Amino acid sequence: MTWTWRRLNPTELDHELLWGCLVLLGLVGVVVLDRMAIVPVVLCPFKWMTGLPCLTCGGTRAVLALVDGRLLESLSFNPVVAAGTLVAAPYSVYALSVSALRLPRLRILLTDRARACGGSLLLGVAALWWIALMALGR
Repeated sequence: MTWTWRRLNPTELDHELLWGCLVLLGLVGVVVLDRMAIVPVVLCPFKWMTGLPCLTCGGTRAVLALVDGRLLESLSFNPVVAAGTLVAAPYSVYALSVSALRLPRLRILLTDRARACGGSLLLGVAALWWIALMALGR
């Protein structure tokens, strides 16, 4: 694994701008929809069709609890989404800052073996989390 800082090439996709905006839009969207009570109950299409919880079951409640400063409650709703939100929020600040100021970007280059191991680990964690959600009866 190699960490480098470099400037974007003129034809290269600005991933920081793309993902920074999507994260910010998602966080703001969840809060605005909740505060305006436009969508009083969020229905999960996956759970509606299959009767099984999706990997983000409880995620909306977890994000809203974080916004209200209720960390432990957020973790009880969905610790994966809560942790992801805690990582995504500062990432969006980094991403939008380096895009706006045209600063060098952090790039992490993985070997093929590291990429395969990381993918397998992620798949295993997702499977265990889904089993836990079903066992909890979500």
